[in-house]
Amino acid sequence: MRRREPRRDRGGPESLTDASRASHPSVATDPAYRAALFDLFLENTPTGFALLDRECRYLVVNSVLADGHGRSVAEHIGRRVAEVSPRAWSNLSGVYERVLAGEVVANLRLSADQVSEVPGHRQWLASYYPMRIDHQVVGVGIVAHDVSELTDTQGVLEERTRLYAMLAATNRAVIEATSPADLFTTVCRVAVEIGGFALAWVGVPDGAVVDVAARFGNSAYLDELVVRLDPGDVTSRGPTGRALAEGTPQILNDFLGANMTQPWHARAAKFGFRASAAFPIREAGEVVAALGLYSKQVAYFTDELVAALSEITPVLSFALDRFASERIREADEERLRTHDRALRAISQGVLITAAAGERRIIYASPSFLTLTGYSEGEVLGRSATFLDGPETDPSAIAVIDRAIAEERETLVELVNYRKDGTPFWNRLTLTPVLDERGRATHFIGVNTDITTAREMELQLLQSQKLEALGTLAGGVAHDFNNMLLVIRGYSSLLAQRLEDSSLREMAQRIDAAVEKAADFTRRLLTFSRGQMVRPQRLDLSAVVRDALSLLERMIGEDIEVRLDLATDLPAVVVDQAQLEQAILNLVTNAREAMVAGGSLAVRTALAHLDEDYADLHPEVTPGPYVTLVVTDSGEGMDEATLLRAFEPFYTTKPNGTGLGLSTVYGIVRRCGGHVRVASSRGSGTTVTVYLPVVPVTFEEPSLEPRVPTSLRGDETLLVVEDVDEARELVSGYLRELGYRVLVARDGLEALERVDSEESPLDALVTDVVMPRMNGRELAARVLARCPETVVLFTSGFPRPENDEVTAPTVRSAFLEKPYGLEEIAHALRDLLDGIARSR
Repeated sequence: MRRREPRRDRGGPESLTDASRASHPSVATDPAYRAALFDLFLENTPTGFALLDRECRYLVVNSVLADGHGRSVAEHIGRRVAEVSPRAWSNLSGVYERVLAGEVVANLRLSADQVSEVPGHRQWLASYYPMRIDHQVVGVGIVAHDVSELTDTQGVLEERTRLYAMLAATNRAVIEATSPADLFTTVCRVAVEIGGFALAWVGVPDGAVVDVAARFGNSAYLDELVVRLDPGDVTSRGPTGRALAEGTPQILNDFLGANMTQPWHARAAKFGFRASAAFPIREAGEVVAALGLYSKQVAYFTDELVAALSEITPVLSFALDRFASERIREADEERLRTHDRALRAISQGVLITAAAGERRIIYASPSFLTLTGYSEGEVLGRSATFLDGPETDPSAIAVIDRAIAEERETLVELVNYRKDGTPFWNRLTLTPVLDERGRATHFIGVNTDITTAREMELQLLQSQKLEALGTLAGGVAHDFNNMLLVIRGYSSLLAQRLEDSSLREMAQRIDAAVEKAADFTRRLLTFSRGQMVRPQRLDLSAVVRDALSLLERMIGEDIEVRLDLATDLPAVVVDQAQLEQAILNLVTNAREAMVAGGSLAVRTALAHLDEDYADLHPEVTPGPYVTLVVTDSGEGMDEATLLRAFEPFYTTKPNGTGLGLSTVYGIVRRCGGHVRVASSRGSGTTVTVYLPVVPVTFEEPSLEPRVPTSLRGDETLLVVEDVDEARELVSGYLRELGYRVLVARDGLEALERVDSEESPLDALVTDVVMPRMNGRELAARVLARCPETVVLFTSGFPRPENDEVTAPTVRSAFLEKPYGLEEIAHALRDLLDGIARSR
């Protein structure tokens, strides 16, 4: 680094030492004096400073920043950054562009390779600021701090942190490991993942050679590695061979430059290894293994690092001594250990089988007997496969057989059968019991009944599937409603303008067909995730009684109807039309299931769903519910059909739509309820609907619509609709009524129209769901510009119950597509006339 010398071209120190002059106002404000002060500050601060004009020429620079570029101060002044330091310009030109555009770029970490023309290892933390005069950016200010020492210190601290973390993880491994192989594997993994070594391995003597007992990292290096223990063999003179032979740590900080590692130079160079160390591991005082560590950095193993790593091997030796003691004790207490392991699995069924032959059962825990229904005498001596049955997955059995053949632990989930023939899902954990040679003598099977958990998982998956289908159905219905709006609007215009009565009747039939299609989409939207249209407080029994009185003719005389409707039930909150639709769907499904007649039972009651039930059904909130139970004596459903009962468009009927139960599901879920279906082939079906009891704080919405005297008007409207056909239909119709109509395809275009319009905007007619900007946000922005504007929201979705933005008020309304043209005309006049009356 160049030594920084103070510049004196703007006045020397003698101009600053006279305190009386400095205190005099005329001197303190003297430009030359202030410039001298500024120069002294620049040249005596450890921070780099520079000022550049808009052409990126250096106007002011101190020696700290100049040194960072590898240039003198004189080489900077008046020259562009690209001329002084092409490397800095190449890396930072984008930063200068951003700053000249007015952006502050702060705390940018830079290395000498990025900014200096002279090689080095310095690190900088630089900030770039726009310099403004009268709010105009006239240049760039640079402040740069040399953080090289801090970066080096951080590196040392990070290295120590990794080392201590490695030691801590090794200590945990010693406590948790169950075998030398497990311990060695964990230690190698810890050395690479936490310690940051490129390769770690444990070598164990096996006769005259060293075997690899564990490895982690760039372990392909070991595939062709040969280490012999013969002192006359050159491969015994490497770090691992000498650590095993001499029992002391072996350190090589220049692996490729040492003669003793010559046999491995080419392979080590291929993998980038530059330093190596080996540490002996003892058992009962004898060296039994060596831990080898490799780094890609020359001189990596400092004295501090070696001292810390040397603490690992005594800990490993302690663990090996413990394993040896345990093996001796286990040999004497094999029978006791076997029974002890089995008894520890208190809540699960434990089996112990022999490892040879047919693996016959020698022990069955009481929990296993309770789980399966067998007695101990019926289990002992049998093969463990006796629980298998018709639905047991052959692939699960194959997994078990492979694990037994390989004498390793495994976990499988499979269907097993109790003594009474009922199936259950069994999570089986199979673990070998090994002797001192590591060979399996027995197997322990821990059996856990997970039937309930599997059912919950299946219910969750079904719920997620229904939610996804609901979202899809809602999207389809929304887009369909947009097209129905266009068809309905033009058919209405045709009916008004056609003089031929037969043609006019055709147009009216189109409108009737549109109404039927609109009802279909409403049912789809009921299934999807929208809210209730008009929630109100209802007596379920009264609604059911009235609905069934209207359905008597549809039910037919060959079906006996039994009613059991409770009185004095708490109220429920639900849209009455949707509730009646749900009752109709349930009764229709029941009637169609009883082709040859039968009985239909309809019951209402009060029920309470507790937390245990809610745990099995995640969508349920514990609490009081009013129930509607519909039971038929029809043909019922098999399990496969029952699983898909709520899917939209799924039907087993030749002329069915597949929206019956899915609509019921959507209505009930909408008001926080729950639906349960019980059925089996030949035994009829029972559908139970749970509706939550109404909260006492619920208030029904109340709106009194005003009746306009005329549909015509001359106000200025802005129609915003992303569907071209719908936009053209509505805007054209409103123009015919006398309005001055502006149009826009989306929210952003609408704002442009508002900003360019000189006359006041009387009404905004906007779709809610649009690209780029939705109708809610557009309305808020328009009202900020034109507070007197009324807003008419339209959408192919029902208005969400909790959406305060689109909620009807005296200044706003909501129309659900596909509305009629007269409906939108009435809604507009209602809003505009209401505002006029309020003025």
